[in-house]
Amino acid sequence: MAARRSAATATRAARAQTKREPAERKPARKPDLSIVSTQVFRGPNYWSYEPCIRLLVDLGSLEHWPSNTIPRFNDRLLKMLPGVGEHSCSLGKRGGFRERLADGTWLGHVAEHVALELQRESGAHISRGKTRGAGSPGQYNVIYGYAEEQVGIAAGKLAVRLLNNLVKSEEGFDFRAELDRLIILADRRQYGPSTQAILDEAATRDIPWLRLNEYSLVQLGQGKYQQRIRATMTSKTSALAVDVASDKKMTNQLLASAGLPVRTAEVAQRMGIRREHLSRQFAAGGAPNLKRVIDLLRVITAAQLLANPGYSVADTARLLGFASKAHLGLTVGRIAGVEAAELRRMAPGRVFEAFVRGAMRSRS
Repeated sequence: MAARRSAATATRAARAQTKREPAERKPARKPDLSIVSTQVFRGPNYWSYEPCIRLLVDLGSLEHWPSNTIPRFNDRLLKMLPGVGEHSCSLGKRGGFRERLADGTWLGHVAEHVALELQRESGAHISRGKTRGAGSPGQYNVIYGYAEEQVGIAAGKLAVRLLNNLVKSEEGFDFRAELDRLIILADRRQYGPSTQAILDEAATRDIPWLRLNEYSLVQLGQGKYQQRIRATMTSKTSALAVDVASDKKMTNQLLASAGLPVRTAEVAQRMGIRREHLSRQFAAGGAPNLKRVIDLLRVITAAQLLANPGYSVADTARLLGFASKAHLGLTVGRIAGVEAAELRRMAPGRVFEAFVRGAMRSRS
């Protein structure tokens, strides 16, 4: 069955006529843009290869009122959301959507761009969207991408509410306060740095992922290849490993028994003295700073780990408690005078020799 369209938009000539039609010949303008249904696509779908949201919207009386016919609509919208005017839209150039507004475009299309811009205001980098007729007069499929599902849905709802407010002011509606609520929601829904780093790496490897709950439980991959992570734990992490890692004292004891270095403060605590006193006593006879000696032991251990091809610099940094790969690199440079990757070719004795040469130079 052929799609039925409103007489106001049935053909290109009809749309051009609607844009020029005097206000007195149009039906009364009311803020009755509404969302009929919402659908979330979490993977490739009929509308897009990327995750997206579909809002089925009904323009109501606004089917007869494109953006150029509503008094002060465009100016007020661009004042509230200046960034929306910079969208390229179908014109393929910066500011294209501003031109579309001035020429006259229907409010379903405007809702698409506003939903995108609201997400960008909350920190997301989303630009894909489209609007298509839904077959019934005045109804449109508004399609737009999202970075976080709940934020994307909330952005669509706020977009519709904002456009209705621009048609006729809604008592009590404070757009800035509503935008702040959306930004707070985005902040609460964002992943922690560890989980986000894993998901960023998955994206570079074209590994699909899916959020499974309100927190950090995520599925990586699909079908028989799927794995689950929560923060930095995976579905293969043993319960015993989690229990041990949760006990800081036990973890330090196991690291010490394996010959892995611990912090200056922990050595002092075991000796029952203050860290500062231990450092002063250690250096009293002209010995290097105790922290440098502990860093030396950590770098020697790093060299031993990196000699195994199965360990990367990032793996080694994590195992030895460095804040990051860069932190390990700075420590290696200070102790051994080389890049972290060069430790693979250095025996522990050579690391110690480099440390002594550096200490001698610093005293001369």
